[in-house]
Amino acid sequence: MLERDYPDEPPELPDAAWFDPADEDIQPETPTNLKGKNMPIIIKKGADFIPAPEGLWPAVCVDVIDLGMVDSRFGRKHKIRLVWEIDALMPPENKERFTVRGLYTASLHEKANLRKLLKIWRTRDFTPEELEGFDIEKIIGAPCQLLIAQTEKEGTIYANVTALLKAVKKLAPSGAYVRAKDRPDTNGQAPSEPEEYDSVPEEEMIPF
Repeated sequence: MLERDYPDEPPELPDAAWFDPADEDIQPETPTNLKGKNMPIIIKKGADFIPAPEGLWPAVCVDVIDLGMVDSRFGRKHKIRLVWEIDALMPPENKERFTVRGLYTASLHEKANLRKLLKIWRTRDFTPEELEGFDIEKIIGAPCQLLIAQTEKEGTIYANVTALLKAVKKLAPSGAYVRAKDRPDTNGQAPSEPEEYDSVPEEEMIPF
């Protein structure tokens, strides 16, 4: 549950896409006989990182990940990660959508970035009753539009969420994305992914 507590930190670098370009598949060759020999270990580079395309895209929220208390430049903050699918398919297979994500302080303070984003998304502000506690998982499955811009960092192109707008198309989750808490390799815990890969409708379309 989100509560109205402390203000968010000042806006940081725009939120970036979810892939880690440093992730490589290390595939050593398996020697048949090591006795008395120094066998080479062959390391192969993994697939190239492909950032989400720029532009204004129909999107849908597919995950809310509770990261717990996280150390930051502004002290320890309760952080959550939002994950969206956009209406664009990843090459070369063109079978799964691109996903982008954003990192936010879990606060409904009037100056919090998350509250500002949710206000635009819902097309209205929170009532006093909602400010006492809001179930953030209600946004899963909610459509919106995301404005994405690409930026370069150390030779790698990242896709950054620069704005969220109300939905004009009711995009539904594709079903290909598996929530972090449901992945067998995370044991229900938030995946340990670097922060630098995080980014910053019509009434009947809003289910929260």
